[in-house]
Amino acid sequence: MNKKVISWAPGIPYIKQLNPQIKKIFSNENVKIANKNIKPINKLYSKLKDQTSNLNKSNIVYSIPCNNCDKIYIGQTKQNLKNRISGHKSDIRLEKDSSAISEHSYITGHNINFNEAKILHQH
Repeated sequence: MNKKVISWAPGIPYIKQLNPQIKKIFSNENVKIANKNIKPINKLYSKLKDQTSNLNKSNIVYSIPCNNCDKIYIGQTKQNLKNRISGHKSDIRLEKDSSAISEHSYITGHNINFNEAKILHQH
């Protein structure tokens, strides 16, 4: 039996103008060239969907910690987080007790850490 032995070369980066010529040269020697992509797959595709800032997300459950104690306010809103935080700040400034967070701030004199607001769940 006459077997044809084919060798494989290690993967070389694919370069459009160069690879056909390299394959042609090595085909006469019964060597197959395996190409590899230079860029990782995650670099080939862009993220098609823009990431929404947490402040612009709505229909959420969120938490806001107190700066002066270990209490954390957990709220739910259909508004975006930015508008809801603005409402909380307004209630605190006007000394309204319309929510537990403004009541806590008013009674204790504590500062609320709005910069550490987190979204816990989005509906």
